[in-house]
Amino acid sequence: MKTAIVASMLALCLAGCGKSRGPGPERMREVAAAAGLSLPASARLVIDDTEPRSAAEGSFLRLIHANEAIRMPGASVSIPAATALAAVTTHVSSDQAGEAVETDASSGEWTNASGAWRGLVVHTTKGYWLYLEQFAQVKK
Repeated sequence: MKTAIVASMLALCLAGCGKSRGPGPERMREVAAAAGLSLPASARLVIDDTEPRSAAEGSFLRLIHANEAIRMPGASVSIPAATALAAVTTHVSSDQAGEAVETDASSGEWTNASGAWRGLVVHTTKGYWLYLEQFAQVKK
């Protein structure tokens, strides 16, 4: 299962279209609330890609950076940090992302009223990165 999650997320990384860089704090709060995340005060939304992807209409990508640890809701599994860092560096430079501090990163999936979510969290020398994908959105 975790291999399929990581492979799917990396494929979406490579699609990388429709990026909006540097959204403000209001948008960060909206994304956190929708995903059911409790983020540290230092968290910022680096990429807010709301362009639907080819085969997965309604799939959106967000990249969040924080100086403190980021926790995802629900259960998570360990994956190689290099794999998670590869997803991050598809969207930001290696210099901006930093080097992995630990050998493992976290990967998880959860659902809530806003949709279904997948995430990867990796700790680097530049902080913590959350690669967040909303792959199903509740229609209103």
